[in-house]
Order: sequence, then C-alpha cells, then structure tokens
Amino acid sequence: MIRPAGIMPWKGERVTIEAVNLTKRFDDIVAVDHISATIRDGSVFGLIGTNGAGKSTFLRLASGVLKPDEGCITIDGHEVFENIPAKKRFFYI
Repeated sequence: MIRPAGIMPWKGERVTIEAVNLTKRFDDIVAVDHISATIRDGSVFGLIGTNGAGKSTFLRLASGVLKPDEGCITIDGHEVFENIPAKKRFFYI
C-alpha cells in the first residue's frame, strides 16, 4: 500500500486522525466551531469551503501548530499538540 507522504504508522498501527468537538477562536472570531471528524487510514479526505471557513485553521490544529480552545484532535489516539512523536506522523501542503 502506498502511504501519503509524512504519515508513518507506529509498528502494527493504522493511522487514524480524529477530531472531537474541535473549536478554535481568535478573539471574537470562531474559526473552527465544534468540528468532529474521523479520517481513517487509506482514505482520501478533502476540506472545501470559502475563504475564512476554517480550513487552514483545522489543518494547523491537526498538525499541532495550534492548540484547540475546546475538544481534541488525535492521531491513533495520541493528542497532537505538544506531542512531537504524533506531530512527526502528520504532513500537509
């Protein structure tokens, strides 16, 4: 199986990205509002929306660059923010 670049499974595990009730605010602006999603290994997942819809913010949360204000995002059950081994398993352009 060909894997997406930058996502390397830990031995015996399949990559799953899961967001649960994910919320991020910037002052009075709610960029991501209680998003829940599961992205399973081998799936193709796209984010579609207008400018300012929160697509880039979601990806920054998923990669651990930003800390969620509410909810959590995990890769194979491991929280991403401030978790370098989990961050190494996620890549986006």
